[in-house]
Amino acid sequence: MIKDEIERRFLCLCTNVLDLALAAEYGKMLEQLYLSFENDTVMRIRSEDDKKFILCEKKGRGIRRTEDETEIDSTTGRIMIVDARKSEKPRIKKLRWILDRWEVDWFLSPAPPNDYWRIAEIELKSENEPFECKIPGLKFIREITNDDRYTNYQLATNGWPKEE
Repeated sequence: MIKDEIERRFLCLCTNVLDLALAAEYGKMLEQLYLSFENDTVMRIRSEDDKKFILCEKKGRGIRRTEDETEIDSTTGRIMIVDARKSEKPRIKKLRWILDRWEVDWFLSPAPPNDYWRIAEIELKSENEPFECKIPGLKFIREITNDDRYTNYQLATNGWPKEE
């Protein structure tokens, strides 16, 4: 289904992983392999807990992008994941915690240079919608919405940037 996505992303420091985990409604393990990238359009396959598989095309940059997600059957999804791994496509693996409207990602691969870094993101209804940067166990460091170095594709391709 094609939809406009309005999303803000933040680099965070995990100050208490237990507080974060207890505040989460649930968590899931994600693996994303990037199949192609051209002219601000990324195509990826995502596995959620190795049970649900989603093919996704994202277009655009920054706070507003277009996203087209299609759930695919597990057999096809697993074949696509294995083929992408064999061809050494860029890949990330992360644990995602869901906290109301927030999603907090703990990257396992590529691992951040600081074991306590997390990326928190929130989807909004409009670019000017107010929200509060407050999640138990996290300290918000800075917004990275418009910093292309922190897109999942760039992290999978180039690893984590060195912080200034």
